[in-house]
Amino acid sequence: MSAGGNSILIVDDDASLRAGVVSFLRTRGMVAFEAETVHAAEARFREHSPDLAIVDQQLPDGDGLGLIKTLHGIDERVPILMLTGHASVDLAVQAMKFGAENCLTKPIHPAALFAVVQRVLDN
Repeated sequence: MSAGGNSILIVDDDASLRAGVVSFLRTRGMVAFEAETVHAAEARFREHSPDLAIVDQQLPDGDGLGLIKTLHGIDERVPILMLTGHASVDLAVQAMKFGAENCLTKPIHPAALFAVVQRVLDN
């Protein structure tokens, strides 16, 4: 199964990073939704039922770990990728315990992110 047509929620408070990822995914045939806060992410997740969520760890109104728990409480079948500019083994382990498929470090090259996105969606 290809990743084309899949819907992805990108949650990051960095508008330029979000715009870049959204643009990159859209050029590859994906539907991308964005949110910059935990609150907005939860609303978009409920509204759009994405096939995948990409969640930043540091958000203005909470953190990615808490958001992973919240989103999986809504629909545990949706895979979630953690994105962080402050990666540590501890954070990666915690993210996986909370249900993340992977923990990626910023800055991330769009092609590398897309490869991970495709792999997760194909599973």
